[in-house]
Amino acid sequence: MSVKTRSIKYNVILNWINTVVGIMFPIVTFPYISRVIGPEGLGIMNFDQSIINYIGIIASLEISLYAIRQISKARDNETEQFKCTVEILLLHLFLIVIGYLAVIVIYFTVPNVSAHGTIFLVLSIQLFFNTIGANWFFQAREDFKYIMMRALSVKLLAAVSLFLFVKTDDDLIYYALIISLSDVANYTLNFIRLSRIVTFRDINWRQLRIFRHLKPAVVVFAMSFAMKFYIDLPVLFLGFECEEVNVGYYTTASKLVTVAVLLVSALGTAMLPRMSHYFASGDVDKFRDLGHNGMTFVIGLTLPICIAMMVIAPELIYCFSGDQFAPSVDVLRIIAPNVLFIGIATIAGLQILYPQGKEIFVVRSAVVGLIVSIVFNLLLTHVMAQIGAAYSFLATEFVVVLTVVFLGRKFIGYSFINSSVIKYVISAGIMTVTLLLLHCYCNINVYAKLVVEVIVGVAVYAALLLILKDSLFIGLVKPVINKILRKA
Repeated sequence: MSVKTRSIKYNVILNWINTVVGIMFPIVTFPYISRVIGPEGLGIMNFDQSIINYIGIIASLEISLYAIRQISKARDNETEQFKCTVEILLLHLFLIVIGYLAVIVIYFTVPNVSAHGTIFLVLSIQLFFNTIGANWFFQAREDFKYIMMRALSVKLLAAVSLFLFVKTDDDLIYYALIISLSDVANYTLNFIRLSRIVTFRDINWRQLRIFRHLKPAVVVFAMSFAMKFYIDLPVLFLGFECEEVNVGYYTTASKLVTVAVLLVSALGTAMLPRMSHYFASGDVDKFRDLGHNGMTFVIGLTLPICIAMMVIAPELIYCFSGDQFAPSVDVLRIIAPNVLFIGIATIAGLQILYPQGKEIFVVRSAVVGLIVSIVFNLLLTHVMAQIGAAYSFLATEFVVVLTVVFLGRKFIGYSFINSSVIKYVISAGIMTVTLLLLHCYCNINVYAKLVVEVIVGVAVYAALLLILKDSLFIGLVKPVINKILRKA
């Protein structure tokens, strides 16, 4: 059963739909949950979830990135592709057993976890189902339509469940159950579909070499672990050195940044399988062109987003979380530039260097970022709480993007000073002035004000790119305009 190879544009659109679904879930539920659960409840959830995430990364060796690359390379050999899939799946199952041993040890030995241990155990359910779900298989085969339809169905059900069952701050356990069970549903559906594509009975089990994937996966793990560790490190420092409420203030702002970064992830998820295939098949020109366009597009997308988030931070925090999260405004303004930094680092490191087998540069940049994060968190978090954590996160991502671009400059082959980037800077600058005027002088209801600011900001930025005749932007919108005109 093969999957028809779609265009990158088609895959990106499907990924964006999937991303919008993912964004709409917190947009719809987070204002309600933050008011019902409160900063302390959110702090507990995010603290426990960050530990579960670490266990998942360590126990799985973050095998998904490696799996996507390997299965994409074997796209033209389905027998090898299926064999590789089963081997990686079995290796992942073996490793996750070790992960559950870590869950048990932490549950009984860490007081901060034991205090709300039931929440921790409920969230740990995700580990097993994430393993058997093998989401990497569908990403590698570019089966993004299925991924989008599945995510839409499960998230809709989860959103309805949250409103039905989470009524007070005593319902934190129900919140944790719904989050975990949504993963159970997602990955159970994945496994059912996987078993229909990969005919396990036809696999020659004696020829399987499970541990041949261990060594290369360890290299990817070192890269992913360092990246994940320095991203979540501020939450851990806040959890151990400050109060749960400080974790809540920080994570509320960081979630908004994460939502913006998801837009970049949608592009990256679509690019990685194709980039890996192009490089493996020796199609250097297509590899280079796709990488160049991806980097240009990400800069054009993330630059206005991070600037806008800094300007309208009060409206964003108030609308999504309420007055009780007012301290999150300053946090959001500090970490908003990370949308741009993470976007550039993601395309350069994971979508251009990694498919070429140059992940060592990404590993080194991640290690540098980890060191910077530890130093800054040690110096700032204890004395400045969530503000110190925010400055640590900003400094870390800035150093990471500088390091990966400098180390991999020969293989990235991208000039950051070009006509498109100059157009983006000019357009974003004019958009910023417009938003500042709206922010200062538009005295209407805060929800209406946020809607007006977003619409005006997008319209001004898009109009300026059309006036400046940015080729990439025109290439994206022209097919849509032509289609509308044909129907008119």
